[in-house]
Amino acid sequence: MPTKGVTVVDTRDEPLTGAMMVVGFPTHGLVGSVAASYLVHALDMEPIAYMTSEAFPPTVVMEEGIVSAPVRLYASKLVCGVDRSCDQLVVAIADIQPPIDLLNGLGRALLDWTEAKGIHLVVAVEGQPLEGEVGADARI
Repeated sequence: MPTKGVTVVDTRDEPLTGAMMVVGFPTHGLVGSVAASYLVHALDMEPIAYMTSEAFPPTVVMEEGIVSAPVRLYASKLVCGVDRSCDQLVVAIADIQPPIDLLNGLGRALLDWTEAKGIHLVVAVEGQPLEGEVGADARI
C-alpha cells in the first residue's frame, strides 16, 4: 500500500485484529531502536512485513546470514494485556534514520497499514534529551 513514496509490503498474511503495535525508530539515545530490537529478539518474533521507499538510503540489514530491509515489522503471539485485550504484539523497527521530508509519508503509510490490519493501539517509543543537556553527557 503506497503512501507518498513509502510502501508497506506484507510477507505473511498474518491476522492482526486487536493487536498492539510498538514502533521503535532511531531517535535520541536510540531508545526506540533498542526497545524494539529487545522485544523482537526476546519474544522470538517473526517478520511479517517491511517498508520500502526510493528515498530510503541504499541499505540492507544482515542478521544470521539473512538479508532484510532496513524498516521491518514483526509479530508475536504474545498475550500483552492483563485483561487479555491484546492478542498479539507487533513491532516496527528501523535501522535507518528516514529522510526528514519522508517522515509524514512514512507515518501515514504505517498508520494506514495498521488500520487495514485492525491493529487497535500504536505506541511509539522515543527518547528525549533533558532540557539544557546536549552532547555526549546528555541524559535521555
